[in-house]
Order: sequence, then C-alpha cells, then structure tokens
Amino acid sequence: MLTATIILLVSITFLALVSKRVVDYGLNIASYFGAEESGIGLLFIAIFTSIPELFIGVFSATSGHPEISLANVVGSNIADILLVLGMGILLATTVRISQEKIKGQIDILFLFSLVPILMLARESVSRIDGVILIILFLVYCVFVLRSRFNKGKRKDYSVREWTWINVNFWFGLAVVVISAYYVVNSAVDIAAMAGIPDWIISLSIIALGTSLPELSVDVSAIRKGHIDLAIGDILGSCVANITLVMGVTLVLSPTSLSVYKYAFPILALIATNLLLWYLSFKRRILKKTDGFIMVTLYIFFIITSMLLGISI
Repeated sequence: MLTATIILLVSITFLALVSKRVVDYGLNIASYFGAEESGIGLLFIAIFTSIPELFIGVFSATSGHPEISLANVVGSNIADILLVLGMGILLATTVRISQEKIKGQIDILFLFSLVPILMLARESVSRIDGVILIILFLVYCVFVLRSRFNKGKRKDYSVREWTWINVNFWFGLAVVVISAYYVVNSAVDIAAMAGIPDWIISLSIIALGTSLPELSVDVSAIRKGHIDLAIGDILGSCVANITLVMGVTLVLSPTSLSVYKYAFPILALIATNLLLWYLSFKRRILKKTDGFIMVTLYIFFIITSMLLGISI
C-alpha cells in the first residue's frame, strides 16, 4: 500500500502543478484570440481548470469505477466554493462581490446542483442522462457568451513565443492525462488494500488535488482585486464539473447511486451553493471572518465525510 500511496501523492502533485501551467498557457492562447477578459475568456478558464476532473472522469469510467468521478465532482465543487473562495477572502483585506455580473451564473449553478439529487432519487443513471448533461453544458456556454460577449484586444506573439506556448500547453495536457490515469489506478488500489471506499478517497484527497489549479488561479486573482474573474471561474468550473465532467463519465459508464453513500455529500453541495448565494446577494462585502468560516466548514465536511464513509 505504501507504493500505491506514493504514486497517488506524486500523481496528484503533478496533476495540480502541471494543470496550473496548462491554465496559464491556455490563457495565453485565449489572449492571442482577444478573449482573455471576455465571456470567452471566462469559459476558457473554467474549462481549463476543470481539465483534471475531466480526465479523472474519463479514466474512472473506462476502468469501471465511475463513482470516483462522481465523488470527485461533488468534492471539487465544494472545495472550489468553501476552500478556494475562503482562502482568497482570508488572504485579501475585503472582498466586494458585484451582484449584477454574477447573478445569472449563481442561479444556474444552484439549479444544476440539484441534478445529483434527481439522480440520487432514481438510484441509477444512463448514457442518456450523460448526453443531457453535456447538452446543458453547451447551453450554459451559449448563455455566458450571449451575456458577456465582448471580444477584447488581440495580443500578438512572435513565432518563437507562439510555438513555445503551444508546445508547453499540449505537453502539459499530456502530463495531466498521464497523472489522472495514475491517480485513478492508485486510488482504486489503496481503497482495495485499506478497505476504504474509493469514492471517499476521491471525495477528499483527489478532489482537493484537482481543485488546486483553481486555488492557485483564483486566490491570486482575488488578491489582485479581480474578484469577478475569480468568482466567474469558480462558478464556471463548478458548472463544467456537474455538466460536462459528469456527463462524459455517464456516457462512458452508466452507474447506480447509493443513497447511503451520496446523501450527505450531495446535501452538503446544495448547502454550499446556498451559502454562496447568501454571501453574494445578502452580504456582498466579505471579510476575513467569512473566509475563516468557509475554510472551517470545508474541514468539517472532509472529516464528516470520511467518518460516514468508513462506517458505511
């Protein structure tokens, strides 16, 4: 089990660090097309920061363990809101949320967060459900582009710079794919040897690892005063996880859901989205105390999930 644990930790480290570089080079590509600060740019960031979850989903589904991806989606979304936003608030002096710019996206995220509840009620999901989720993601993309489309100034690069950006982007993407493969395999091995459900490892350790790109990008954005960019990425990434990542996973491997396994994590996800809605529309100005509470809630969620998961 020691070997599998080392492989898991090393793979998650590579996944997190290289994903951050993929996001950086991806934004360079976006800026080349004049999309860095527009709705297109927000979609670029959201999709790029969801790349780890996407490949975790592909490999978990093709290896016959789709529950790893489903738990990762739920865990990553909770981490994005409580941990990423909470850490950003802790490191900033005061965070002011612009209600006008994010209202529609928060409403959509809350509605999409109800999707796992509907799946749980049915206790089984099919490829058709996966296709519907992917279509919902495309609808969301159209919504963002129509509401925030304004093509920015195109940034020119020399041939050498453009080549360097593309080589690093695609090489980084390949490393992410390989890392995701080993993350899934090692998690399954550890779960089998330790007698711990693999979805618990995915809900906690893997979800934290796949959320590190958002943590790096968004905390930096919040500290620089780009709160709308950070929250836009968090919302977009959460929507991409629930629709695109979960949809691809179900298309590749339909599965059944256990109420005993997923009831607490899914209810925690809905509660987290309600908290985000409250902070955005009732408070609007967030201070360090709010960040501390959010990070504390995330720690409580992880500990409770692990205790409940082991007892099942």
